Amino acid sequence: MTAPEIPADEFERLAALHETELLDSSPEERFDRVTRLCRRLMGVDMALVNLIDDDRQWTKSVAGGQGLEISRRLSVCAHTILDPDGLEVEDLSADPRFRDVPYVADDPRLRFYAGVPLATAGGHRVGTLCVADRRPRRLTDADRALLRDLGQWAEQELSREDALARAAAIHGSLLPTRPPWDDAWEVAGRCRASPRVGGDFYDWHHGPDATVVALGGVAGHGMPAAIAMAVVRSALRAATRDEADPAAALGRLAAEVATEGGTAGRATGVLVLALRDGGRVACADAGHGRAQVVAPDGAVRPFVAGAPLGTTDGAAYAPTDVELPPGAVLVAWGAGLVLGDGPPTPATVGALVAGARSAEEAVARVTDAAAPPSASEDVTVVAVRRREAWAGGSA
Repeated sequence: MTAPEIPADEFERLAALHETELLDSSPEERFDRVTRLCRRLMGVDMALVNLIDDDRQWTKSVAGGQGLEISRRLSVCAHTILDPDGLEVEDLSADPRFRDVPYVADDPRLRFYAGVPLATAGGHRVGTLCVADRRPRRLTDADRALLRDLGQWAEQELSREDALARAAAIHGSLLPTRPPWDDAWEVAGRCRASPRVGGDFYDWHHGPDATVVALGGVAGHGMPAAIAMAVVRSALRAATRDEADPAAALGRLAAEVATEGGTAGRATGVLVLALRDGGRVACADAGHGRAQVVAPDGAVRPFVAGAPLGTTDGAAYAPTDVELPPGAVLVAWGAGLVLGDGPPTPATVGALVAGARSAEEAVARVTDAAAPPSASEDVTVVAVRRREAWAGGSA
């Protein structure tokens, strides 16, 4: 067999391939749909999505047989990625480049091959969508067009994975890594991102006379949601940096969200809390609607939400002031939280949180009881707990 050439962009190509994190990953329906449809429509024995690593070919998806993890020097697909138009071989056994490879000379004795390269968003050809048959054959023009179209579908899945990886990196970088120190309050949060990376976020920082805590969610998924989330988080920080009133801060934020690129037209729910001395919490809710105070004995007090940001021009948000007794927990969660077989209720959350000895424990109790993130929703929980004693006095 004639060994395949090494592409001129090999270093960048391998980096792009490994960034997809697809090598040695589990089967995925999004790729299996492509190979099943390809095999059926083209009437071939096998259809595969193969990736070309440094020294091997690895099969991500196969319909009609088993994947071929073989040496790169024995891979027909390693030749395919050299040509943007792909490769078609009517009879592998009659082609001196391929007639001696094991899967041609021995079982499964493949004869026909056709493949198109799959490129990442950066244009690096990292794999192929290919078809193979045990009989020599020739594609029609319609077959070639179909293979190209299905290849573009598979290629979009590669690019979607790249975009999701970038969105996940943005999402993770914007979540705080440690809680703020406050003599009177404990604060904790956790976000388990969905595979599609939603727009949930939480944040906290020290304001002029209070510790500000926020939890929100931007409609959408992937990179658009991650960018919109970053815009909302930055605008919210700016609005609360010098503003002691969460309701007034939400009003300022609503005006910016209505016009800011990447967020206009996206419904955004945000809960803002200002934690003050003496157990007092000033609250304002713009369409979030999933928060409650849980007393040590499990009694709950839900919050009432106003209109989501970005849905009503000139919306005004009413402030709510609550006082937490020592040991009480204010807990808030995102739309993706599922407890048991359905959405949480005040009673189910109250039962989980009652008696928690810290904000971190309250968050852990809820997230540990939650169902795993769905394909489209993050699982996000934030808790605030009044310390039972702090420097300068007792609660």
